[in-house]
Amino acid sequence: MEEEPAKPAAKKVDWKMISILAAVLVLIFAGFWLYIKRTTTVAPRVEVSETTPAVEEMPEASEPAIVESVEPTESAKATESVKPTTAPKQTDAELIKQAVLGRVGLTKDEAEVTITTNTGTHAKGNIKEVGAVGGGYWLAAKSGTEWIAVYDGQAQPLCDEIEPYAFPKTMVPECLDGNGEVVTR
Repeated sequence: MEEEPAKPAAKKVDWKMISILAAVLVLIFAGFWLYIKRTTTVAPRVEVSETTPAVEEMPEASEPAIVESVEPTESAKATESVKPTTAPKQTDAELIKQAVLGRVGLTKDEAEVTITTNTGTHAKGNIKEVGAVGGGYWLAAKSGTEWIAVYDGQAQPLCDEIEPYAFPKTMVPECLDGNGEVVTR
């Protein structure tokens, strides 16, 4: 009697390896998501109040717009000639970035300034020259209505630089004393 050839054994699915690969993919996706979340900026939220003028909707492209020519009244003509010219108020973020760029001697086209923390009186962030591989960080403080860039670099700031501005210890936990030794604040 002739023996039947042995059938190849069915391959077992290695569920342990599949679960490890799935976990690695989840971690990679989560890391990528966190990176994107930290590097993208969110536009400030605008609250509408009763004093905020309503935005009029534009007519759709298919509807012809009707424009009427109206002569201004005498009182309107008078107010037209007396319109105040005020510069738009700059935001804290713009003022902080200007102070940091002024300290390092670069323009907004030459360096990228990001703000990571802003308490309203103290700010911290990063600066990187365009095209450079690395960068540094900076510290700024508000004095009255003006923002002052207090430190920029890659090491710890000098204690003498930050003490006059009372930076929170959570923002600047360490600084260097006059001998270059690290001091925990």
